[in-house]
Amino acid sequence: MNYNEFIRSESERYPEYMTQKEMAAMLTICKSKVYDLQRCGQIPFEYDITAKGRQQQIKTTDILRYQYELICFNEIDSDFTDMLRSYFEKRLKEYPKLLITADIQRFTGYVKTTVNNWIERNLLKALCYQNQRIKSPQLGKGTLITKEAFIDFLTSPYYRNISRKSTLHKGQAQDYQKLFMSFLEKRGVPNG
Repeated sequence: MNYNEFIRSESERYPEYMTQKEMAAMLTICKSKVYDLQRCGQIPFEYDITAKGRQQQIKTTDILRYQYELICFNEIDSDFTDMLRSYFEKRLKEYPKLLITADIQRFTGYVKTTVNNWIERNLLKALCYQNQRIKSPQLGKGTLITKEAFIDFLTSPYYRNISRKSTLHKGQAQDYQKLFMSFLEKRGVPNG
């Protein structure tokens, strides 16, 4: 959906300004998350002097812009996912078509237990035959994963939204945040 269409359809339902409490209710988040968003500058606000005292006012359009960014960032099939896919394909060009857990660890910066948990929870698809994971022919090298399955995992909303990122993942996150901002520009979202 285009940004302007989204704003037009949603802004009619809300007043021009909101309080923190109203914003939390609209986005279905807690007030501490609202404070965090304001503190890090993702959602700007103004102070207004009222009979009740000094009160924060948040423009509804700024809240809707944040909500639109969240929706776009978590889309499974979009232009942004395609941009991410090509970014990771370039980064993985030197890797073989069949990867082992050590390759996944080296690329993501996460430990073996984490990688195995992703496989166990079926977030990262391992190479299987008759519902059994195929192990590497070299003893102790772990499960085999296709490069395509790994890229699918890297472009998934789960991987993008991991809250406690490894150092390597943080670097990747900065790169795909730049990609995401260029994607939003193409959709007509003003810089916030």
